[in-house]
Amino acid sequence: MIQKIQIQNFKSIQKLDLELGQLNVFIGANGAGKSNILESITMGAAALSGKLEQEFLGNRIRVTHPNLMTAAFDETQKSAIELGFTDDKNINIQFNLNYFNKVWNFTPLYIENLETKQREDSQEILQEYKALLNEIKKEVHEKTEAIKKELDIKEKWGQAIIDKFLNRQISKLETDARKDEEKLKSTIGSKWKSWSEQNNIDKFLIFAPENHFLRNFNEESQIRPIGMRGEGLFSHLMELSREKPALFDKINEQLHLLDWFDGFDMPQDLVFTEKRIQIKDSYLQRDLKYFDQRSANEGFLYLLFYFTLFISDETPAFFAIDNIDNAVNPRLGRFLIKKLAVLAKEHHKQVILTTHNPAILDGLNLHDPTQCLFVVKRRDNGATKIEKIKLKPAVKDKDLKLSELWMRGYLGGLPNHF
Repeated sequence: MIQKIQIQNFKSIQKLDLELGQLNVFIGANGAGKSNILESITMGAAALSGKLEQEFLGNRIRVTHPNLMTAAFDETQKSAIELGFTDDKNINIQFNLNYFNKVWNFTPLYIENLETKQREDSQEILQEYKALLNEIKKEVHEKTEAIKKELDIKEKWGQAIIDKFLNRQISKLETDARKDEEKLKSTIGSKWKSWSEQNNIDKFLIFAPENHFLRNFNEESQIRPIGMRGEGLFSHLMELSREKPALFDKINEQLHLLDWFDGFDMPQDLVFTEKRIQIKDSYLQRDLKYFDQRSANEGFLYLLFYFTLFISDETPAFFAIDNIDNAVNPRLGRFLIKKLAVLAKEHHKQVILTTHNPAILDGLNLHDPTQCLFVVKRRDNGATKIEKIKLKPAVKDKDLKLSELWMRGYLGGLPNHF
């Protein structure tokens, strides 16, 4: 699990340190930088997976033009995006991303065990290698010169032939050296990739489900098992019902959060191209047929998506959901967060949620260190900053809910110009 993330020079982020729990909620005014923080993690995940192509990033990050990816707060701002991650074993990795020759380039910096202070610096390794390479080149040149003098080939062959001979020797050495350098970089990079896989960063996604994709089960995505907007939900539910019925039943159980819900199932009489689920309303007469997702209310579809995401063992172990309050009644949202906090622990998920609904905050238990609330704001120069609310602040001896504290301005994260 990731404990700390360091971000520098990404979009509205100049420099930011983020200490995560297991269930994390971001609040803040529109445009404060909540999504930019999530996208910086996405960028890091792509880099660690070796997938920095435009096509890959374009499906996960809103704006990918290189001129708009790095912060621009002053003329001395660095051109590189700098990212660092620390896991729960106190292993810290640092790397840079530079846009050069029309591609993003991943430069691993170092891996450090913060407990033992043991550090493996990739740049030092590469510099040592280059120094050794220069020594070898010098040695080859000196030996070639010695042979030339010994055989007196200068007089015999002429200067042009001698130079050609020397250049051929050095060129071959440089070609072999470049191959060895790329191989060394690949070996170093594979350590970062292995670390990211162990900590589930490589599959990090920002989910932003949409009503159309949740209701229309015909849409599929290249991202498996579920797309970021809800594509593929039916296919995955069908797979769970057949191969992992215990998980399917648990999703069903969570949906009783809705007072009218009386269960849903996967029909057994579907034709090949048909995709629908059967949903039962407890208020309807028992002899009435089930209705399907096309007739279901929007809130049910979002909850079905969320619970599948948290319970399935094939969905990412580390992910974000943008605007968790979509189509959710405020009181329902409060209890939803309580359930998601439990499910995150039970199914080993680490999650970041963003919300604009104050009621969502009332589902958090800030006395539980695995549940964290963050307020995202802008500094005076426009750069994004983040503040962790460790405990509910006491205000004038009033016992206010977190939602009330936010709306009254005690937590920050509200527009300032009203």
